[in-house]
Amino acid sequence: ETISSSLRSGSTQSCGCLALEVSSRVHTTHGLVKSDNPLERKAYNTLVGAIKRCHSPSHAAYGRYGGRGVTVCDEWRKDVTKFITDVGLPPTMKHTIDRINNDLGYFKGNCRWVTSDVQTRNKSDNIRFTVGGVTKVLSEWCREYGHPYSTVYNRLKRGMAIEQALTKEVKIR
Repeated sequence: ETISSSLRSGSTQSCGCLALEVSSRVHTTHGLVKSDNPLERKAYNTLVGAIKRCHSPSHAAYGRYGGRGVTVCDEWRKDVTKFITDVGLPPTMKHTIDRINNDLGYFKGNCRWVTSDVQTRNKSDNIRFTVGGVTKVLSEWCREYGHPYSTVYNRLKRGMAIEQALTKEVKIR
């Protein structure tokens, strides 16, 4: 049972019926859950997953999404077809939804379908460095310079400057 003070303080958004309400609303208005088109089913499942991460405190990832203020816009929560109209269907089954600005929520203009490579580069916990006026995540710099990530990362942890960590010869034992 949810304590009313938790509801008033905002630490809990519902007694548990919010997830049921969202699920019922999304499942009954469009028929995409049983669509013959796998890309429509993927779009539907992607939106449902985002809604759960952002609006269901019992979801395992809630702390990284809803718990830090990331939400799904009301239009998309009410109508999956609006979500598809705004972002389109994923180009392939390998594409995932990505928030361009990870500090903002899921809404038109901040979401796009991307490959896992792009998604990985856009993670909020990535380490970014600027070299010669160009900013990239550390893994991209390592690929460009042909050095193992672990080698460069350990050099940086020991206090080496990024340029030196990327250009110093890697000794093979």
